[in-house]
Amino acid sequence: MEIVCKCGCGGKLESKDKRGRKRFFIHGHNGRNPSEATLKKLRDASSGKNNSFYGKSHSQKTKLLMKKNHKGMKGKKHSAETKQRQSETDRRVWLGKRGKETPNWKGGVNPLYLSIRTCLKMESWKKSVFSRDKFICQNCGYKKGGNLNAHHIYQFSKIITDNNIKTLLDAELCCDLWDINNGITLCKDCHMGKHRKNDT
Repeated sequence: MEIVCKCGCGGKLESKDKRGRKRFFIHGHNGRNPSEATLKKLRDASSGKNNSFYGKSHSQKTKLLMKKNHKGMKGKKHSAETKQRQSETDRRVWLGKRGKETPNWKGGVNPLYLSIRTCLKMESWKKSVFSRDKFICQNCGYKKGGNLNAHHIYQFSKIITDNNIKTLLDAELCCDLWDINNGITLCKDCHMGKHRKNDT
């Protein structure tokens, strides 16, 4: 069954998702800042006689069940059967999506990349590139320092693979990583643009 999106856009969507849960918004529309008129429409659509619970009240039995359920798992533990079921679900969901099973696996290089990017020599290289370029984006001319990045013209990841860098010591001895002429100052937007071009 189709319903109208409650953000006020007028778009139509299925009333339930694939899992059978109720839906009220088109994906992404609930993050908007709706106008006052839209907010009034939303209030009117679910208040008074339009509310599905209008004129009804929970029975004493239902109220006790709700109270009990809202207490949560405090002081309780899952049974062995529940734990087993949860771990099987986790394995099924994540199977083939972590570690060596992923198509993007590159031998666990992330810790190495991070240690190189955060070492003192890298900080010094960045400062040298910024100083040479007078803290100005060399692509668009942006001048605010906090929004600037030092970009490797000959890509950082390619330097690592081409020079067979396996440790931080290997990185510190590699001239290509620390060559100031291989660096350029870019603002964050231009930097992201460069990487998008390189990926395509």
